[in-house]
Amino acid sequence: MATTTFTSSDASPPGKGTYLLFFIVKRPVRLRLGRSRRRLNLGQGTYVYVGSALGPGGARARLRRHFHKDKRPFWDIDHLTLAVLPSGCFLFRPEIAESQAALRLSRVLHPVDSFGAADDSSCKTHLFMSDAGLAEVQEACLLVLRASLGAGSPIGSLTA
Repeated sequence: MATTTFTSSDASPPGKGTYLLFFIVKRPVRLRLGRSRRRLNLGQGTYVYVGSALGPGGARARLRRHFHKDKRPFWDIDHLTLAVLPSGCFLFRPEIAESQAALRLSRVLHPVDSFGAADDSSCKTHLFMSDAGLAEVQEACLLVLRASLGAGSPIGSLTA
């Protein structure tokens, strides 16, 4: 299946799926997460967040939320996207489970403990970090997901 490149989150594919959001953090970022206002410090690097868009709004609604700053933070990822907008996104078909993708990425990228996985008992985090550049991290993610999950090519991609 060919990858559709979309130019904005509003033009993303309307269906459901699992996605990877990519962030380039150029200087340290301090986040306060959840009701407990837990502190999380992110250093410079390339970050990857694994999420799913399986609700009624599908990928278009979820990605629109992540790529815009006009929102009230609810999930951990909202706090990150308010501090740093995503640099890109890959969208996979819904058969690629969010938790399985996160488990596979934890083998090749540095896990950021307890981020975005409160509703996922199978893994401790959905956020990962690398010192490598964006293109290298994206390629590593694709290689891992293709080899371990048969992910094939993303059904959509966005570079901000």
